[in-house]
Amino acid sequence: MKPLLATLTLIAVGGGLSAQELPLSSDIETLDGILTAYYEVVSGPTGESADRARDHSIHLPRGISP
Repeated sequence: MKPLLATLTLIAVGGGLSAQELPLSSDIETLDGILTAYYEVVSGPTGESADRARDHSIHLPRGISP
């Protein structure tokens, strides 16, 4: 139920993530938020590319290879 609520909240509040500053506070405040953000990044509609900027924003900078 929590992931559904988080998803609906992001849709209602966010609209398009490209216009917002990343990382979103809801993406990094809790473990549930991180997992929800990651799930939303990797499971988009068929043919639509993943949101790389959002994905990058939920990782520690030293945890991502250049």
